[in-house]
Amino acid sequence: MAQVIYQARENLYVIPSDTDLDKASSYLNTTPEAFNTLREALEELTGYDYIFIDHAGAYTSVMQAALLGPSLRKVSRAAR
Repeated sequence: MAQVIYQARENLYVIPSDTDLDKASSYLNTTPEAFNTLREALEELTGYDYIFIDHAGAYTSVMQAALLGPSLRKVSRAAR
């Protein structure tokens, strides 16, 4: 995961999305154990107070994998 983290500005790091998320969604649909991959990768990250996950507005397998990470603190905020 560390290879894809970019510093956007001081104290703000991002992992950009990818156009292959549809492939990831298909993989998640056919490989249930893959849901742990995102959780495990994020658990290895240290030194961050918050992790925000940007994803498509539609409910997809990628969104489900992000929301099912039991050790992750989820932050939801309504659009203003």
